[in-house]
Amino acid sequence: VEAYKLDDEVGLITHAPDRGQYGEMQLSFLYQPDRHPFNVSTVVFECATIEIFDLIDPITLSPKLFFDPRIRSAMYAPWLSVPSLVQLLDANTLGPHLNWGLHYTGYEDVAVAFVPLRSRSVIIYKLTEAYRNVGVLANCSPGSPEGSGIDVGGAGLLRLNVTALRFAYDLYMMASSRYGRLKSKYISSPIADAFLEKAGYYLGLALAARRERNFSAMYTYAKLAWLYAAQAYGEVMRLINDTVNTNVAVLFIVMPSALLLAAFLYGLSGKRGALVASLVAVVLLAVYYSLHPAPQVVAVFWMSPLSVGLILLFSFVSGLFVGKAVDQARMYRRKVLGQHFMEQTMTDIILMLVDTSIEFMKKKKLRTVLTLIIVISVFFSLTALTSIVPLATITYTKPTVYATTYEGLMLRRLLITVVEQYSPRNIVSPENLDVLSIISNLSFAKRVWWYPESVYGKSVYTPVSYTHLTLPTSDL
Repeated sequence: VEAYKLDDEVGLITHAPDRGQYGEMQLSFLYQPDRHPFNVSTVVFECATIEIFDLIDPITLSPKLFFDPRIRSAMYAPWLSVPSLVQLLDANTLGPHLNWGLHYTGYEDVAVAFVPLRSRSVIIYKLTEAYRNVGVLANCSPGSPEGSGIDVGGAGLLRLNVTALRFAYDLYMMASSRYGRLKSKYISSPIADAFLEKAGYYLGLALAARRERNFSAMYTYAKLAWLYAAQAYGEVMRLINDTVNTNVAVLFIVMPSALLLAAFLYGLSGKRGALVASLVAVVLLAVYYSLHPAPQVVAVFWMSPLSVGLILLFSFVSGLFVGKAVDQARMYRRKVLGQHFMEQTMTDIILMLVDTSIEFMKKKKLRTVLTLIIVISVFFSLTALTSIVPLATITYTKPTVYATTYEGLMLRRLLITVVEQYSPRNIVSPENLDVLSIISNLSFAKRVWWYPESVYGKSVYTPVSYTHLTLPTSDL
């Protein structure tokens, strides 16, 4: 049960269903009436409306949902189905609004968002089973490339016309800004360079077409810019995630190495040993911070070594507790069954091996130096090789062009028996053929699926007339 309140004078929505923390998250809007009258409750909030358009698939240029044209019913498996999601976030916290609403079917290219009055919002558009970000509306600008949020103020309605151009511009600004910070730390990718270059080129053409009021060309170039901006954004985020993962992996090597080095130089016993271990760790982290770009990319670097240190400490303490628990179980078993085989305490053996190894490292200095050289070489290789990405280039294979031997329409008979095996996979939205034409420099013909009519339930045919000749489809 959903409720809306309309303004009596202008007809705009002033109150909409609340799907936030104090709305549908607390009180379900779904009811199963089993009597009459059946009392229900629902929650609404005072809102402003944001109309969003062009919620298409900018990468594959295919419809998000394509039913079997013979049936066109949700009861049967569609030929094509791509999951999609629209998220509303508060621009100040990058979390959900306390009160928010959304009307989005998933198969239509439009959505209506309801946000609190005088608020700033960020709208994220996701596709595929992994819900990959393909669109962001954050009101980005050169001065604020991450966006300041869509300000609705006290207005009742905000219509985002040509949303495809807004998607392309905001994604391009975000990807360019983040990639610029990566590049300043010597982290780059030829793939990101190529996608950003193409996105910037077509975005410039779209803005120029808008200034010239050539809206058809503007919309085509906007979709092209959005396609490349979405790909560039995905590649930049992959670089950022790889860099952060490299940072964590390196810290899992640096932190234990600091303890071993401190134990080798001075020892870990007493307050002075703990102080030496802390100083060695700080020196190694400082060297790592100044040499490797990963610590300078993450938002708060010092949280990483603290987190890794806590994980190592938790693992060490857990190992001690597990060792003591195993010792207690072993003592109980010995008490009940008696001593009937030789037992070894793994915790004590591991601690003894660590102490013995450190003592031998102090005695065999040449071997220790050679071992440390190997460790440093492995560490350097890990750092260097994780900074290399494979080069992938984008190429288009131009198909062989044949001259047609006919004029008019080509009719082809095709029988689809099993949808999962024979349904077409190259479905492209007809409104996106202009994008394919520019990318490939080819002309495309639209495919029309025509299903002959049944005659008395015995056979199907459709008369086709050409000048003075009429033929049934069975003769074609």
